[in-house]
Amino acid sequence: MSTSMKWFKPLAAEDLTMRGPVEGWTNAAMELLIGIGLVLFVVGTPFLFLAGAIYLNSAVGPENLPDLGQFYGP
Repeated sequence: MSTSMKWFKPLAAEDLTMRGPVEGWTNAAMELLIGIGLVLFVVGTPFLFLAGAIYLNSAVGPENLPDLGQFYGP
């Protein structure tokens, strides 16, 4: 008596990936989004510092800041 069992063969990792033009368009879209995000980060960071400096200058103002490093004699 011989018994034959059918074993379930799991799919290879290559079978689960996208193929054809869909893969190319998806990769291009992801690379474009990453590139746009990096450009916005590099350009936006200095503007955030500038906006923070303008806000602090308007909120505190130079007339309200102490004279740091000034020496007052008698």
